[in-house]
Amino acid sequence: MALGSKASFSYNPTDDEIVEEYKKNNRLSVAKGQNPIEAISKDKRDRIRQQLIDEENSKPLQEKRVAGDASETGVVKFVQGIADIEKTRSQYPIFSYIEKATGT
Repeated sequence: MALGSKASFSYNPTDDEIVEEYKKNNRLSVAKGQNPIEAISKDKRDRIRQQLIDEENSKPLQEKRVAGDASETGVVKFVQGIADIEKTRSQYPIFSYIEKATGT
């Protein structure tokens, strides 16, 4: 039994998402040639990143982001409603075998 071997519920906010979230409540001053993310302190970036992740985790299952191709994404969202996908994966690990080349 293989359940979406690569797809997973995972969300890591991009720098652009962090900048946009910061701009909602703050004015952002960016020096000429400066990357906007660099204008936000690391502490604030980390807090915004965690806030965005917490918001994502609080969404209903069908609205959560899933990383992977379309087929696996559908399987993961379906199965997660029935059983925890990570627990199921740990019970049914996927093994890859590599054949040794034989010199004939």
